[in-house]
Amino acid sequence: MEILRKRGYKPIKDIVKDVLKNLNLDKRLDESRIFENWNNIVGKEISKHALPDKIYKNVLYVKVESSAWMAELNTFFKTKLLASVKRHTGLKQIKDIKFRIGDLGTEEGKN
Repeated sequence: MEILRKRGYKPIKDIVKDVLKNLNLDKRLDESRIFENWNNIVGKEISKHALPDKIYKNVLYVKVESSAWMAELNTFFKTKLLASVKRHTGLKQIKDIKFRIGDLGTEEGKN
């Protein structure tokens, strides 16, 4: 491997990293950790009633199943959830969480 570097070759992982960065996809890849690790970030009970929807302008939008859950998360858990997102993912750029009522698309809800 060292011989290849001396000859000017880059490891494929470095090439992929550069391509992702040049296409501005590295940030999206980092943000995908929120969606992949949601259960660990918020816990089993909250993840049954709230799911991440999108990230826009450093704000995480979360769908919740009801106005009661939205009020509870906003009032009691918003600060803790934001801290947990940052702690679990290392994404310091997420500045806020906004909750809105929406279809969670769970299998139970479809039957």
